[in-house]
Amino acid sequence: SALDRNLRDTLQYSIIDLPRQSHRTAIFVTHDQSEAFAISDRIVVMNAGRIEQIGTQTDIYLRPATPFAAEFIGANNSLVGHVTSVEGAGDEARVLVSADGLLLRCRDHTHFNVGDSVIAYVRPENIAVLGDSAGDGYENIVEGVIDRVIFEGAAAQLRVDVGGREIRADVSGGERLTLIQRQGKVRLGFNDVTLIPHAAPRAA
Repeated sequence: SALDRNLRDTLQYSIIDLPRQSHRTAIFVTHDQSEAFAISDRIVVMNAGRIEQIGTQTDIYLRPATPFAAEFIGANNSLVGHVTSVEGAGDEARVLVSADGLLLRCRDHTHFNVGDSVIAYVRPENIAVLGDSAGDGYENIVEGVIDRVIFEGAAAQLRVDVGGREIRADVSGGERLTLIQRQGKVRLGFNDVTLIPHAAPRAA
């Protein structure tokens, strides 16, 4: 952690090559998530000494198995709600979820039923900032008011108040430069929603 970035990147390549060249399995323990994703074939997410999830980088990031894994790995917007209806079947199934005042259309990868309590997760980088009339191709479009914009160089964080709930969108490319001074209302579009069963906390 005390190394400069360029040296750390070089060291990561060496760590990747060493086990492959020696045909040995290596276990690397780190608190740096970007480091874990960069050098690992498989990742084990630990929580209080217990395994939360084991999988490839894409499994862990795109298909978190538990609320802890979803909230611990990377950034996520989380909305608690319940299933109001289920449409279609198989790969074409869609679940309608009422969450924090929003009605979301989500792909059903876990076969939920009407009434199930769920947490809906949306990655900030999967949220698009839409123009006044744009929106084709997005199953979910919400409107809100920009609370603040945080410029980070290669990207910008957009914090939007959507009905009293803060939604974060990460914007990269040239678009980030146009958002620095933007204020007022904004429309957000997204498709990729991860649903995880929500277990209500037990009464003491």
